[in-house]
Amino acid sequence: MKSSTLNDELLQSKEKFLSGENSAELLSALRAKFPDMTDDVFIIGWIPEQGEDIYTVLVNGNKVVEVEISRISPAENPVSFVVLTVQEYLKKNPALSKSTRRKLDGAIQLSQKHKI
Repeated sequence: MKSSTLNDELLQSKEKFLSGENSAELLSALRAKFPDMTDDVFIIGWIPEQGEDIYTVLVNGNKVVEVEISRISPAENPVSFVVLTVQEYLKKNPALSKSTRRKLDGAIQLSQKHKI
């Protein structure tokens, strides 16, 4: 996948996410946890499980957040929250797929561009 296509995909995904179109519960949970969160937030991964959705999100270009959002009990959201630096996340997940790694790298680059 070309980096310009990946960047376009990431930016489109970010706009949908910030508008609440994708997951209002996730956006609400992130804003509660990170009141200083900027618009530099990218969904890197999503795993739909039977009772919950597991999201991996890059926040502010330097934190990787793993969040479980319940589909069954919305009042319990988030079910779990794990906050790691990018370096900690990469160390914890040395076998990331190439596409996930590209997505993370692209999101980090886009975050850095907007800080300039």
